[in-house]
Amino acid sequence: MAAPEGTLANSDVSKANSVNSARQASNRQSDVQATPRSTIGMSDLLIDPRQWTRDHVIAWLLWATDHYGLEAVDVERFNMNGHGLIYLTKEGFIRRAPSSGEKLFEDFRKRFAYAIMQDNRNRQHKV
Repeated sequence: MAAPEGTLANSDVSKANSVNSARQASNRQSDVQATPRSTIGMSDLLIDPRQWTRDHVIAWLLWATDHYGLEAVDVERFNMNGHGLIYLTKEGFIRRAPSSGEKLFEDFRKRFAYAIMQDNRNRQHKV
């Protein structure tokens, strides 16, 4: 018996559901691939941001957004190592992450200041 005009037969519904499921799975997979992840965890993050690689920067961004409850950050907009972050102004952080940039800038500057302070202490102890 044919399905009434304007409706889908059961087999057509099953096919449509299969196609939708496949599309959703494909979308989820591409979302994961579009979000680069660092292989470095916060416990591996170097104290001195001047020594950070791009992977360190990504790890820090992911940690900071989670730790501070910030909106997700497009890590591709921070395509640089730690030395590059040093040269970013507050406005540079905000341009790259409009809703999170100010907090990221503050956290990074604290880390950078701490690294400089540690350098100064180490130099004083060597004298």
